[in-house]
Amino acid sequence: MSRLTLLQGLLLNFKGEIEPRRREYLPKKEAYEQLKLHTGQDFGEDIDAWQQWIQDHPTSVRSKDASSDASRMVSNFLSKK
Repeated sequence: MSRLTLLQGLLLNFKGEIEPRRREYLPKKEAYEQLKLHTGQDFGEDIDAWQQWIQDHPTSVRSKDASSDASRMVSNFLSKK
């Protein structure tokens, strides 16, 4: 299995593909806010647009607020993949 990026993990949460019982789970609203924070973009509910942007910008992650609880939680999860 390939390693997920922070943005891919956030997108999985936004899409509802991570079950709430898993520690890497974020509610959809929090995943959305983190996507906006880390990308500087806002595609609203348009999952296809989010996916395309993440695919086109795989290393584009803003780090100014990377110390937030949600960011740390997702980063910790992704580092174990």
